[in-house]
Amino acid sequence: MSVFDFPTPGAASGDLLAQKRRVQDYVREASDPNEAGENGRTLLTLALLTCFEGQGEELVVDLLRRGADPNRPSAWANFTSLLTVSCSLPLVREFVDAGLRLNDVYRIDGQQTGGLLAGPCTVLNYADAVRDSIAPKRKTANQLADRYAGGLGPRRRFIDESIALLESSGAERAVRGERPSAE
Repeated sequence: MSVFDFPTPGAASGDLLAQKRRVQDYVREASDPNEAGENGRTLLTLALLTCFEGQGEELVVDLLRRGADPNRPSAWANFTSLLTVSCSLPLVREFVDAGLRLNDVYRIDGQQTGGLLAGPCTVLNYADAVRDSIAPKRKTANQLADRYAGGLGPRRRFIDESIALLESSGAERAVRGERPSAE
């Protein structure tokens, strides 16, 4: 198995953890921070995929500081992964400082975002949609999160702070004054 095929579908949890360690070791030792597999995944993509169990972010930072391009395979793919795996505003700042293209416009269908949004979108539109999906008005989701996951307060704060960081860094929405619709 190539490290770029991580994670192996159907692998047991113990196997996944062993694969994660193997991938992280490979990423740490790689001489080219922009190396990519045949499937288009980059080392940065892999490092983001290994950011679970509250660990792995230092590997992402190391790659960015070694010159990994935050826009490969796309700024969208890396940013959406980043918001999925992390609640680290310093990590978002690392991506912005490394040159994440904030205003590229992507044509998104609802399936790509799990129905979160669709249409022409930038990374700021995506952050807005995530914030809207965990807003206090969604009582059922918030009640479940409060009961089983310790609430969404820290996540909401992280998303709000990320949006403020993006805006202060020059990020714009795909359509001024409007948010793309959810399908």
